[in-house]
Amino acid sequence: MGLLTKISVTILATFAASSPVLAQESGFNQNLASSAKVVPPTTATPMSGCSTSECHPGIKDHSYLHGPLQINACDACHDLENAEEHQFQHILPRQQLCLSCHDQKHDHQAVSMHEPLIQGECLACHDPHGSEQARAIRFEDRSTICLECHAELTDGRPIAHAPESKGSCSLCHQSHSSIQNDLLIEAPQVLCLSCHVETSDKLADSALPHPPAQEDCRLCHDPHANDDTLMLIADPVSLCTGCHEEIGHEMDNVVHPHAAMTQDKACLNCHQPHASEHGQLLRGVASELCYQCHNEVVEREAGGTIANIEKSMLESSNTHSPALRGECTLCHQVHGSDRERLLQREYVPTYASFENASDYSLCFSCHDKNLVLTEKTTAVTDFRNGDTNLHFVHVNSRKSRSCNICHDPHATESSHMMRTSYPFGPSRWDLAIAWKGSVTGGSCAAGCHTAFEYDRLDAVTYPQGPGDEQDWRGRMPGESLQLPEGENQ
Repeated sequence: MGLLTKISVTILATFAASSPVLAQESGFNQNLASSAKVVPPTTATPMSGCSTSECHPGIKDHSYLHGPLQINACDACHDLENAEEHQFQHILPRQQLCLSCHDQKHDHQAVSMHEPLIQGECLACHDPHGSEQARAIRFEDRSTICLECHAELTDGRPIAHAPESKGSCSLCHQSHSSIQNDLLIEAPQVLCLSCHVETSDKLADSALPHPPAQEDCRLCHDPHANDDTLMLIADPVSLCTGCHEEIGHEMDNVVHPHAAMTQDKACLNCHQPHASEHGQLLRGVASELCYQCHNEVVEREAGGTIANIEKSMLESSNTHSPALRGECTLCHQVHGSDRERLLQREYVPTYASFENASDYSLCFSCHDKNLVLTEKTTAVTDFRNGDTNLHFVHVNSRKSRSCNICHDPHATESSHMMRTSYPFGPSRWDLAIAWKGSVTGGSCAAGCHTAFEYDRLDAVTYPQGPGDEQDWRGRMPGESLQLPEGENQ
C-alpha cells in the first residue's frame, strides 16, 4: 500500500471514529481502514486527489453524482481549514450551503414548504455526493424516504392509492415547496381529475354536479391509504350526514329507518356521489331505483313481508296513478318514517274504529275526505246505493273497514284499485273479495258472507236480521257521526 493510501485511510478512520455520519457521506470503506493506517497529508493537496482510491475510495461509485464531485470540485462545499492537521469545514453553515446553489424558485411565494427544507436539513433526503436515484435521493425506493417521516399516512392500511403504492409520491407532491397547500403540484381538484378522467367528464357534462366533488375530493376521499376500496374517509352514512345533518337527524330519530340507508352501499345505493342528470343526485329515475330492491318479496324486520311491487305493477291491468307516474315519494318517505312502510302520513292498514278523517290523511292528500264524512250524497262518489254513500257505511260501521281492506295502493286486476283478496286474521288467511261492477252499481261477496248488491239509480233494500239491534250500516238508530274538531260535513 502506498504512502498516500495510508494517509487517506488514517484520515477517514479518524473521521469515522468522531462522526459516523460523515464517514457514511464520504463513502469511507471500513475494510480498507482495517487493513492499514494512513497518515494524512500535512500540506494542501489538489482536489483531484480526494476521490481517488487512495483517499476516498468508492465515493464516485454511484449512477448519479453531485455536480461538484463529478468535476472534482470538492472545494465547492469544503474549505481546508488546517493543512497540517488536514482539517476541513463547510464553506457555509450546513443549513445554508445547499441553498447557495439550489435556489428554490417558489420560496418567495410558497404556501407550503417541506419541513426539512425549512430546517435546512437537506441531507435528510439527499446524499451530498451521489446516489443510485436521480436527484441524489438516499433510498432506492422513493416512497421509503417519504415514509421515514410520514408513516402515519398509510399506517398499515390494506388499500393504498395507486401512486402511493408505487412510491410515486412526486406525482402529487412537490419535494421542497409549493404554491398549493400540502406541497401539492396543482390545486387538489386539478390534480385528482388529471388521472380520474371519467369523473372529470361526468362533472363537466352532468346537469347536477355535487358541490364537494367540484371543490376538493379530499372532503370525502383519503388520498393515501384506506380500509375501504373507495378510499372514503368515513363510512357513507357518516360521510353524507356530516353535511346533510337534517337527514342524519331524521335517520337517528325515526321509528322505521329505510333499510336501503344502512345496508350495502347505504346512501350510495340511490345517490351518485359526484354528479347526476337527476334531482337529488339520484342514480336514475326514482321509481326505477325503488325497483332495484322491490323486484322481489322483501322480509320486514317488524315481521311479515312486502310484496314484489315491480312484478305486481308489470302484471296488473290497473295501476294506482302515483305508482304509474313513478311518484313513490307521494306516499313514502325515502329515508325513514315513524309510520310503518315508510308512509308519509297516517294510513289505517286494517280494521279499526273510525275516529276522525286524519286517520286516513295519506289517502285524503289526493282524495276527497267527504268520501268517509258524508252519509248521503249523489255527487261525492259513485259507490253508493241510491244516495247512501257506501264508503261512509264501510268506514263508519261497528267493524270499520279501512281503505286498505278493499283497495290495493299499487296495482290490481280490477278497476277502482279493488283487491281480489285480503290477508285476514292472525293466520293471514287469504279472504276473497268478490267485487263485480256494473253500469249503475255492482256487488260484493267478501269471504263467506252473503253477496250484497248496490245500485245508484235503483237502491237495493237490505233485509234486517231478526233481533239485530243495529241497522245494516252498523250504527245504532239515531246515532250521529262525531266529526273531528275543525272538520265539517
